[in-house]
Parts: sequence; C-alpha cells; structure tokens
Amino acid sequence: MKKSWLIAAGTGAAAVAITTCSLVKYAANVIERMGEKGIRNKIDNYIALAAQAPRHATVFLGDSITEFCPVNEIYRGYTERTGIPVLNRGIGSERSDSMLERLGQTILPLEPANLVMLMGINDFFQNRPQEQTAENIRQMIRLVRASSPDTRILLQAVYPVNTHDRSMLIERLQMHGRDNGDIRKLNHLIAQVAREENVEFIDLTEVLADKEGQLRHEYSYDGLHPNMNGYLVIRDHIEAFLERKPER
Repeated sequence: MKKSWLIAAGTGAAAVAITTCSLVKYAANVIERMGEKGIRNKIDNYIALAAQAPRHATVFLGDSITEFCPVNEIYRGYTERTGIPVLNRGIGSERSDSMLERLGQTILPLEPANLVMLMGINDFFQNRPQEQTAENIRQMIRLVRASSPDTRILLQAVYPVNTHDRSMLIERLQMHGRDNGDIRKLNHLIAQVAREENVEFIDLTEVLADKEGQLRHEYSYDGLHPNMNGYLVIRDHIEAFLERKPER
C-alpha cells in the first residue's frame, strides 16, 4: 500500500512538473508572438523616422541591450567633442535575421558615419544555429559596404550573461542548459566574420565578466541587460574605439 502510494505520488509530481513546463513554454510562445508584433511596430516607427533623422550619425544597431541604452545622454560628451550625433536603432527581442531584413529600411537610409552592431543573444535564446547567426551578420556587413561604403563598422561580441542572476523560471528556460561557454563559441564565429570581412571587432567579455566568466553582478539587474554602471563601462570602451583612427 505504501509503495503504491509512493508511486502514485511520484507520478503526480511528474505530471505537475510536465504541466508546469508546458505552461511555461506556452507562455514563452505567447510572449514571443506578442514580441513579434512589437518588433513590427518599432520597425515601422524607425522607417518613418528615417526621413527625419540626421545623416552621417553614429548608429547603434541591436536588440534590447541596445534599445535600453540611453545613448543620447551617455554619449553626449562624444557628440560635443566630435559633432557627430548618436542614434539608437535597437529593438528588444529581435533576432539577427530580422535585423538583416530591416537593414535597408531603418539603417542604410541614414548613411551612418559609424555603425555599432550588437546582436545574437536572442538567436542564442531561441536556439537558432550559431552558423546562421554569423552568416546573417556577414550579410549585414556586406549590405552596408555595398550601400554606404564610407560607413565605419564596429562589430561587438555578444556580452556574457550571469546565469545565477537569471533566476526566474522563464529566464532559466531561455538558457536551455547552455551557458557562457556556448556564448564564447558564438563569439568565435562572429570574430571570424569580422576578420574575413575586415571590420573592427570589439570583445568586452573580459571587461564585463567576473572571475567565473559571468556577467558582473554590479553591471546588470537581471543577468542579461546592463544597468547604468554596465552601460557606462561599455560606453567608455566604445568611445575609445570610435575616437581613434580605424586600422587599415
């Protein structure tokens, strides 16, 4: 009797776990669909802004890590020193394939003086093949080169995450058992694209990571997105790249 009860209890617990996992995955799919609508709205807004935006600015292209960065405020000193305005063209939840698709409508019309690129973490979370992410980035670089040959391209490595700070169930589900080792593999492919396409590569992993290779707790509020401490550290390194002459 006791054994039967234990089996029943174990079966029930397994069923609850499976149901919970299914609900979380369902919620993640709903959020993703809602995110796609939000991405489309933001793309439409950036298309509408293209006619009004200044040409030859420094443009930041990326996902939510870019979108959440208050570039006008924290790069104000850079703009005052150089006379070059700064524009944010980041969109939260966006993957590299979507960025490639919108490049001709939201980025190329701006004829950027500098294009600072950061993408790949959403591809990573949604389990897209790393080789495809790298190829999307390669195609973006080639499109920029073809349409705006004077644009200086600065390609960033994907930032590390802090798996300890990503504590919510949906955040743990995003990781799919992967970690910063997998991000390093992705960055190796992105660095290879940078070398082959002859663009500047900015890898801030050592700057942002602690001794365990995790994104420093003091630089982020959720183990993924930088807080202002993180953004200011990133800014200092980006500005150093922007203000020195590019290597030929």
